[in-house]
Amino acid sequence: MILLFGSFLLLSVYSTDATAAETVDKPQTLAYRVAWNGLAAAYATISIRSDELALPRAYMIDAAARTNSFVDLFYRFRGKAHVSFLADQQVPLHFRYERDIRGVPYDTTITFSP
Repeated sequence: MILLFGSFLLLSVYSTDATAAETVDKPQTLAYRVAWNGLAAAYATISIRSDELALPRAYMIDAAARTNSFVDLFYRFRGKAHVSFLADQQVPLHFRYERDIRGVPYDTTITFSP
């Protein structure tokens, strides 16, 4: 589930080419249902928005993923991630990934310097 969650996040960050960047002017939310052999197993959402007050302009991506109640019996996962990067250069600024796996909390924070 962690790799799946990370791939959603990376897909969103690296799919923002010039055309996609123009469409991010309006906040967007993407919703995913993750299934295994046709059975619902988890849910994920990704919200993409731009910070028009920041100069230079920045984008923020918030993502969340969680297993459903049936999968929780075997492997409980809750995760949130926040990514921000400069829009024109696609330079990362900040990354935070909080997750709870089987009741054990993990937190990863990366702050990038120019």
